[in-house]
Amino acid sequence: MTEPRRRCAVDCALLALAALTLLVAGTGTHSPVRTVLAALATVLLPGAAALTTLRLDDVLTWLAVTVSVSLATLTLLAVVTIEVGWWNPEALLSCLGLASSGVLAWDLRRALGELSATTPERQRGNRG
Repeated sequence: MTEPRRRCAVDCALLALAALTLLVAGTGTHSPVRTVLAALATVLLPGAAALTTLRLDDVLTWLAVTVSVSLATLTLLAVVTIEVGWWNPEALLSCLGLASSGVLAWDLRRALGELSATTPERQRGNRG
C-alpha cells in the first residue's frame, strides 16, 4: 500500500479489528461473532504487520500475500510452541495480536506523518 491515505485507512481498520477481537475475547462471550473476529484477526494481522515495509499497489496481491504470511507465521509459531512443550493457543494469539498491533500503530504514525507533510498548508508555509 503506497498511498499514505490508503495506509492510514487499512491500519485503522486493522487496529479496530484487533481491539474489537480483544474486547470480545476478553469479555468471555461465546458467539459466532467471536469466531469470525478471531479468524479475521488471525489471517490478517500478522501478515499485514509484516508487510508494512513492503509496498504493494494491487489490493488482491496485498491480501493474498498478507494471508499467506499470516498463516506461515502462525504455523511456524505453533510448531515451535508444540516442540518446546508450551502449547497455549490463547496466549500465543494474544501475544501475536499485540505485537502486530504495535507494528501497525507504528506504521499508522509514519503514514500520518507522510500525510501531514504533503498537505497544502504545510507546502504553503514552506514557500515563505
